[in-house]
Amino acid sequence: MFNPSVIVKDSSLHLFYRASPRKESTASRIGLAINDGSGWTDYADNPIIFPTRDNELLSCEDPKVYAAEGRYFMFYNGIWAAVGSQEQSEYPSPGYPVETLGCDINVAVSDDLLHWEKLGLAVPYEVSRLWAKGAVIPRNPNGEAVKIDGQYLMYLSEGCNGIRYVGRSTDMINWTFEPQNYLDLSELGGTLYEVACAVTEYDESHDLVLDFFYSDENGDFAAAQALFSRDSPFTQRALNRGGSLAWGGLTSLNGTLAFAQGWDSAPETREMFFYRAVAS
Repeated sequence: MFNPSVIVKDSSLHLFYRASPRKESTASRIGLAINDGSGWTDYADNPIIFPTRDNELLSCEDPKVYAAEGRYFMFYNGIWAAVGSQEQSEYPSPGYPVETLGCDINVAVSDDLLHWEKLGLAVPYEVSRLWAKGAVIPRNPNGEAVKIDGQYLMYLSEGCNGIRYVGRSTDMINWTFEPQNYLDLSELGGTLYEVACAVTEYDESHDLVLDFFYSDENGDFAAAQALFSRDSPFTQRALNRGGSLAWGGLTSLNGTLAFAQGWDSAPETREMFFYRAVAS
């Protein structure tokens, strides 16, 4: 289990996770566990998201869940066999070669976090070039997607022919995308893999933090954070080495910030840890 996303509904924690035979494999499914304060229970109808569409036949991965517009939205990666496909010839990607597998960002909607309707592709192939990751939308500690200057923003990172894009939407379903180089990692001496989450508070006076996964100056996996103003969400003000890699974002639990992390369990274990903010 890894790459979890957490949201609170009716005083219960809803944890959506990627379940995989092993890390970095296909054949993943998305499961749900619920904690009402008395312990964790796996949802009886798991997996809650599994392959049913052509562009996710190999795997459904990495859920990111947001509350918005009176509903819930899940963006997840669908993995499919791109090699030799018509799409591969129609949407070449020399800047980020797609050799065998395609990775799409799909969206599903729900009114209760239990029953999901798949709406299909969220990022068109003209933008993704058959590989896109991210779907990072600024989210407050209640799990609500936050509009910035009247629109929802979506940060894309890995893929997209090697170009960083930002999407804009007023309804979380229909998106337009434009190139936007929103991160400068030169002072870290590294290269970006993927943005994990975008964290902000409830009102426009607060800042915005992007939490991201990158390769450091030694070529090792690392986490970092970039600070932005809400009124200038593509111009970083500061970088910080170290981050949460909370794929679903931070969540308010009993008055403190917390997140679920599924990458840090000991080898050969299947544990998932929650981290809670402490006073500095």
